[in-house]
Amino acid sequence: MTFTAGPGTRTLVYSSSGGATTLGPLTLTGGTITTSTPVIDATQTWNNAATTFTGIRFDVTDTASAAGSLLMDLRVGGSSALSVSKSGVLSLFTIATLENYFSGLGIGAGWSQGVIIRSTGPFRVDGSYFALGSAEDTILRRDTADTLAERRGVNAQAFRIYNTFTDASNYERGVLQWQSNELQLRVDGAGTGQNRPLQIVVGNQIVAYFSSLGNRSVALGAGAVATNSTSGFVYVSTCAGAPTGVPESYTGRAPIVIDTTNNKLYFYSGGVWRDAGP
Repeated sequence: MTFTAGPGTRTLVYSSSGGATTLGPLTLTGGTITTSTPVIDATQTWNNAATTFTGIRFDVTDTASAAGSLLMDLRVGGSSALSVSKSGVLSLFTIATLENYFSGLGIGAGWSQGVIIRSTGPFRVDGSYFALGSAEDTILRRDTADTLAERRGVNAQAFRIYNTFTDASNYERGVLQWQSNELQLRVDGAGTGQNRPLQIVVGNQIVAYFSSLGNRSVALGAGAVATNSTSGFVYVSTCAGAPTGVPESYTGRAPIVIDTTNNKLYFYSGGVWRDAGP
């Protein structure tokens, strides 16, 4: 049997020694059924290990066609459930255009958008980034070799890691974020969650401890050191001579410095540097 596509009414032709018989266009109508009766139910046995077989072949010569032309379109209730575009993009569920968001899955070799998966918001991956959100507003990118970046133009970014999460009003989390052009490392608690302490640990030793109680005490160093120890100390800045500059102001805090010329400790209070003695 042969079938040649083209304009007008095309026919399916059966050729035999007795001549060609026109079978008519191949139009399959399954009608209304109450038991499973496939419209197409084909079987074939392949039995030659040296032969590369093809079960179904459809070869299009695309002389001219609209951009939305499909090699295959499987539908349910008139809506596309699975389609293959003429450029080879496989789309599952309904898709408006290949460049816009859609419900389901789109995969295409060489497609500029790579892979998109969407339920309530898309998940998109291509060779340089991974994006989430209906507006693709949370993006992980490859900056360079061995370097992962979270960036989106001039928009300040934040990363949250949770200790507990009940809902958006009840949680405990740590946050690394940019806020007002300053980089912050935060500990947040809301609702039933608490503000937890923050530790900096090196080699299983806590070298800095930030309390979550009261005015947030800060403990530095890994603990007691021996009198002959050569490490484990807290270091502060030094200057050669008595300090004279007006230091930056941070509410409820005072700077200290060591005068290495006169071997004195100074602290700034009441608008002046004061000698802590001796």
